[in-house]
Amino acid sequence: MAVRANYFQRYNIYAAFFAWLPLAAFVVLPTTFTSLKTSDTLGDSKTGKIVQDSIQNIPILGISAAFCILGTMGSYWLWTKMNDNYIWIITHIFM
Repeated sequence: MAVRANYFQRYNIYAAFFAWLPLAAFVVLPTTFTSLKTSDTLGDSKTGKIVQDSIQNIPILGISAAFCILGTMGSYWLWTKMNDNYIWIITHIFM
């Protein structure tokens, strides 16, 4: 099984890609939570003011959430695909 863990080159690349997606999301995510002062539509209600004070860039928030979800789902897919080879799972998904 240890020798077989090195034969899955395509899955090794997938594992690296899916592991970096949530990390990229955590780097991008904090840039969205700064003050949003220019929106007039959010300033009309109390709830809108709370959102206005917390989220600056909503499209980046969506991209960040998509990266996080895609990376987690991809890692889960690889985990189920390689379920019979626990050495590969430990070395490529958990480390």
